[in-house]
Amino acid sequence: MFYILLLFYFYSGMRVYAKETRDPVNRSYFYMNLSLSTWALMAVLISHTRTTKDALLWTFFSVFGWGFVYAFLLSLLIHLTQYVKNMNRWKWAAVYLPVLISISTVLYSFLSGEMERRMSYGPYGWVYSLELEPWTLWVRIYYFIMAAMVFYLLKKWKLKEGDFFRGHLKRTVFYSALLSMLMGLPKVLGLYERFGLSLLGLGPIHMLPLCAGLFYVLLKKAKVGQREEFTIPKRGEYLSAKTHDKIFFYVSQVYLMAGFLAFYIQVIVNEAEVVRTSIMTATLFFIGLFIFFLLEVKLSVRTRDDIINSILSLSIPFITLYFADASVGFAWAAPVVLLLVAVAFNNKNLLIATSAMSVITLLLLWIMYPQMAGSFESPEHLARLFVFIIIIGMAFFINDIYRKRQQQFERQIDHERFVSDMVLLMSKARFETVKSNLESLLEEMVYYMEADYGSIHIFSDIRDGVHRKFEQYGRGDLDGIRKNLKFSGVLDELLEDTKKAEHSEANIRRIIEIFKSRMSIEKVAVMIQPVIESEKVIGIMCLSAFNRNSWDEGYQNSFDLIVKNLSSMLYKIKKEDELYRMAFYDGLTGLPNRTLFNRILHETLEDQEDGEVAAVLFLDLDDFKNINDLLGHSVGDKLLVEFVSRIKPLLQNDRYMSRFGGDEFLMVLPHQRDVEDVKERVEEILTTAIGTFRFDEREISTGASIGVALYPEDAKEPEDLIRYADLAMYSAKTNGKNQYVICTEDIKKKFIYEKEIENDLHYAIKNKEFTLYYQPRVSGVSGKIVGVEALLRWCHPQKGMIPPGVFIRIAERIGLMPEIDQWVFREACRQNLYWQRKGFRKISMSVNVTPMTFAENFEGSDILKNLREGIWDPKYLEVEITENTMYFSPESIRNRLNYLRGLGMSVALDDFGIAYSSLGRLHELPIDKIKIDRQFVVNLHGAQKGKNLYDGILNLGRSLGLKINVEGVETKEQAEYVKDRGCDEIQGFYYHKPMPPEYVEYLLRKEEL
Repeated sequence: MFYILLLFYFYSGMRVYAKETRDPVNRSYFYMNLSLSTWALMAVLISHTRTTKDALLWTFFSVFGWGFVYAFLLSLLIHLTQYVKNMNRWKWAAVYLPVLISISTVLYSFLSGEMERRMSYGPYGWVYSLELEPWTLWVRIYYFIMAAMVFYLLKKWKLKEGDFFRGHLKRTVFYSALLSMLMGLPKVLGLYERFGLSLLGLGPIHMLPLCAGLFYVLLKKAKVGQREEFTIPKRGEYLSAKTHDKIFFYVSQVYLMAGFLAFYIQVIVNEAEVVRTSIMTATLFFIGLFIFFLLEVKLSVRTRDDIINSILSLSIPFITLYFADASVGFAWAAPVVLLLVAVAFNNKNLLIATSAMSVITLLLLWIMYPQMAGSFESPEHLARLFVFIIIIGMAFFINDIYRKRQQQFERQIDHERFVSDMVLLMSKARFETVKSNLESLLEEMVYYMEADYGSIHIFSDIRDGVHRKFEQYGRGDLDGIRKNLKFSGVLDELLEDTKKAEHSEANIRRIIEIFKSRMSIEKVAVMIQPVIESEKVIGIMCLSAFNRNSWDEGYQNSFDLIVKNLSSMLYKIKKEDELYRMAFYDGLTGLPNRTLFNRILHETLEDQEDGEVAAVLFLDLDDFKNINDLLGHSVGDKLLVEFVSRIKPLLQNDRYMSRFGGDEFLMVLPHQRDVEDVKERVEEILTTAIGTFRFDEREISTGASIGVALYPEDAKEPEDLIRYADLAMYSAKTNGKNQYVICTEDIKKKFIYEKEIENDLHYAIKNKEFTLYYQPRVSGVSGKIVGVEALLRWCHPQKGMIPPGVFIRIAERIGLMPEIDQWVFREACRQNLYWQRKGFRKISMSVNVTPMTFAENFEGSDILKNLREGIWDPKYLEVEITENTMYFSPESIRNRLNYLRGLGMSVALDDFGIAYSSLGRLHELPIDKIKIDRQFVVNLHGAQKGKNLYDGILNLGRSLGLKINVEGVETKEQAEYVKDRGCDEIQGFYYHKPMPPEYVEYLLRKEEL
């Protein structure tokens, strides 16, 4: 019975310790059981011996068992009940001080002869007298103190929410401790001695309930807190790291069991001498312990294997030769066990060493015992049975290894095939299909991984943004639904914190660990990984299962690979999304651009039902340019964003609004019942657009003009509807702004007319339909012609003379102005060179260049090439620009103007004074001359305010050292006033109207006479 106790105490301690060697609870349990094993071993020896000398010796050594038991028990409970936070070094010293007292009292009784005097052998074994002495008195005091401390700690044990030790597990610890203390009480009080039973022999028995209860509880704790891990063997190996260590663990257990068995056979059964038998027993026992603890040492696998393999090889001759006399029939079988171990490891060096040592040992056995004869009795049969049980166990174990290895190979192929399929699925993902691709990915993964739940969480780029979540459920039963909802809720709760936190990898991994910890308590297997792109966490992928312990390494690796490919897929889609948004959305407002809006409009019109009306709106913010000029473009951008945010809620869909240009917007109102509904909606939009905006403590009022075209009444094609709405918008502006106009037949006729003009413009240059008229500029002092301005005219073969105000706007819209400007420049220069060669006085030729032309590569044109080659003299050429030219790219335009001035040309600013920003920008422009607009001249004959305004503009130009050209002088009074105030040039109908080149020649001849 005591021997069985010895085995239970020892192996239960080893089992718990092997679960988690760093856990102080497990370590304390192991040390306690080691002490109990020592106590039980001494009880075995005491009950076995018949001599007083040996009984005294084993009784004395038993103190190294029972003396430590209660100290280690208190240490275990201190850690288990979390009382350790209240401990200090003095309290720990008090825990272990009784051990020294126990050893001291026993040593005193042993040396003084008191122990020998009171010990005698009775019918039930060795007994001890009931008289009190220091040793027996201390045992009783020690017992009651320790019992009180045990129940004090258990009473103070306060469980936190989610603590593993709850319910029946805590009760198990308490009642097993109570039972052990009650069983030990008769022993401590000396009641057993009254019946002649051994005092010390029965000692280890009373701790059995507490030891068994703790064993059950700690195994449960290890099962929950530490999930089984499966690892895949390295390339070229049969064993994984986990299986490799497991074999060595089993080998250590075999040695330990062999030591116990040898002791039992030799000492208990054969009644051999204890000291001689202890040599082999201790050797086997300490080899087993050495291998067991070596597995916990931080050595390289190769170094550790070499040490263990050396021990195994050297133990072959020792075991075989030692048992050669006693057990002839089975001594030869010992090497077979180690040969099987070598085969299992697939280690050639170990196999060679074991084989060589086995052969040498058998040769030595042959030499030492040429003839051997033996008899088989019960011990030999038992030993042989034990050896062959080990051999059979190793055979099955090796078979299991190879079978599992084969299954791992097959499973690995399945994993690789599955990962390949998922990568292919993700490679096909596009921005438009990402939702369905992610849902398919989750569905496949939940099925293949045998999971109950799967989810992908995509984080928002902004804090407090919305996280996108994709879910897939593997179980449809009621219990599965309940668990899935609970699991999903816990994860969502944790991820909610990330909306206000940085999406750093460290922070997300912290959240993941918290989540894993909580799920571990709930016994839920979890695979969860952050989705990382460009060192930033963009999401999380998670799988869970409620009916399995964990996934093996193959599943884990497959999951990790899929997460990495998911990151690549999302990165690719993100870039596609960025390119898509760059191509089809406005960067400032986020609205669809005109290209995408045309597509949306086409799809929307196709969805119209019979009898429904749709309206296309063209909205332009009135005088928005003034806001940019006065307050800056940043304020203008903010206003546009705020304006869009107010208008979008009035539409049925955010996609129904587009930014057409700088301050122009397109909208569609589909599925309207009639025109009255359209008017009601347009009036609501117009009212919202004509509002007040507040930026930086400044209020800004805006106006808007809206043109409306109706589908299908006005047109059925999106392009025509937009054009009609655009024309209606211009009509609204012409009628006074801040209003809307619905397209009419007159507007359509105008559109048709402009469409014809647009088509004919493409052939005007080729058919030589353009011509130039020239308006002379006269000196403000002498009145003589100092230059002419080239003015474009179009003589249409059917429509006659078409005003520039009609066709120039159309030419700019369709992109023909650069080509037309090139023709004008070339023709004007040719005409001026022609006059110079005919001997006329050299005068300057001014040419208007539109902003679109200047925005292109004007320096590379054929005109400037001729200027650089000296064909035309640049000092007689003047370029006229409007202030709008500077808005295209101010720095680039400024550089081009400086380039022209460097060639010798002069630059004039046309229509000066009509733009709000002219005064603020005048000093920045590289110009030589300003042309005062006619609107400042027409009022010179009226009130004094008109004259004061003109004088102010004139004085401003003079103060900057610029030449002054006055346009639009049409009466004698105006001419006299501007000449009286002084100017460099005068231009207007009072002097000369635009005329063909022949009339200019006539005027030049007339002045020479």
